[in-house]
Amino acid sequence: MGVPGLFRWLLRRFPVACWTSSRIEATGTQSLFVDLNSTLHHGARQSQGDFQAIATAVDDLVNLIQPSQLLYLAIDGVPPRMKERLQRERRERLASAPISSFNSYSITPGTSWMHRVEAYLCEFIEHKRKSDSNWQNLSVVFSGCQDPGEGEQKIMEYLRTRGFEGGHHCIWSNDADSVLLSLTTRVPNITMISERPKGGISTYTVFNIDMLREQMVSRYSSLLAEPSEELPCHVKVDRLYGLVDDLVFMTLFAGNDFLPAVSFVMEWLNEPDFIDNLLAMYGHLPAKHQCLHNRGQINPKAFRELLKVFVVEGEERSFRKHVGVTALGSQLTALRIRRMEWEI
Repeated sequence: MGVPGLFRWLLRRFPVACWTSSRIEATGTQSLFVDLNSTLHHGARQSQGDFQAIATAVDDLVNLIQPSQLLYLAIDGVPPRMKERLQRERRERLASAPISSFNSYSITPGTSWMHRVEAYLCEFIEHKRKSDSNWQNLSVVFSGCQDPGEGEQKIMEYLRTRGFEGGHHCIWSNDADSVLLSLTTRVPNITMISERPKGGISTYTVFNIDMLREQMVSRYSSLLAEPSEELPCHVKVDRLYGLVDDLVFMTLFAGNDFLPAVSFVMEWLNEPDFIDNLLAMYGHLPAKHQCLHNRGQINPKAFRELLKVFVVEGEERSFRKHVGVTALGSQLTALRIRRMEWEI
């Protein structure tokens, strides 16, 4: 699901930090983190559920990126209740669609197919570590569907808790939310890669997370209100980190895998600069409320002020829309009267 149009917006706004390429070259990567769900879906559809095709895709990733120390493979576990509800609603809407010989609903935690593919992957990993030189020096962590949480959430939690300081890390995921989550980890030297296969040819979208964070701070630091007093240097740095965290938090109002889009925000989703307009509202908050949350703990007072800004913006847009329609109606009425006078 993710934030609508996020990849396109990032590529357009930050072309130096985000780009597309037809090839990927190994560049001394220490750790490779793979969100396996997209690999499962793509491989299973292409091979009608054949486990070997999925294992081959994993092996191809290792040979492509060539991590030197760690390979972390994550499959979506049991999701939170809200995502279960949204998944159920999506599947009910798609229930009448034709189903291929392989039912993609099998890629769900708890199904017999998932238990069998996980057992196969465990055996495959053991075999590769004994027989393949690219695997022999790797520490391999496999987080299956028995571990709760989405694959990208488990990857980010591992990054945060293990205290990665040196080396280069690569996250392989087709989920746009992974870009946002990577921005909030504070772990340096992360590159995220998304693969889009089309017609047998893959196109890769690459995100340099450190550079993207710097460019977001450079572009949106003007939204920070001036504090009432001079701040120490370390507090200024924390404010810039907090700015990125808050901007990531605000994108969730457009909807993600856990929450539907806020009703009045849904009306803005088709606007080309919708995310910029959404973030611009952050600048309407006073300095004391420009701290929407602290590492995941929501600040209730600041959040309440942000909702007030949203309500005011929504009312102003509705008013302008109503005035515009009324003015157009008045012009059409005037034209009809002139036409009647001319005919008479």
